[in-house]
Amino acid sequence: MVSYSQVATALIISSISVSSYAFAPPKLSSIAYTSSKINMSTELGKDIDGKSIAAAVREELAQKLSSIPEGESRPGLAVMLVGQRKDSQTYVRMKQKACSDCGMQSFLEEYPNVDEVTEEALLEKIA
Repeated sequence: MVSYSQVATALIISSISVSSYAFAPPKLSSIAYTSSKINMSTELGKDIDGKSIAAAVREELAQKLSSIPEGESRPGLAVMLVGQRKDSQTYVRMKQKACSDCGMQSFLEEYPNVDEVTEEALLEKIA
């Protein structure tokens, strides 16, 4: 069973809407992400290389995560996927890959049939 109280972000994705419930354990505030290695240009018309910026962000995040002592609370991603939309499944899969690339854990609970789960039940699961 996933302990959602130790996970930094929980997403509820359904065929109707996407809701994000973010919460952080007390010790996570010390690793709040700041983009210190990336020089963002404010010049108009200048192309930016999104792939290299994303790689730099992931590298910096991985370094910060690796500095968290063993046994301490670590950030992660918990997703409750409601329904079977291919685009939502792809989105979740890509977020899980991004977590893995940074050394973060991700947790997935799937509810294939939208009619079998209520919003109240999902919110109860998070709490």
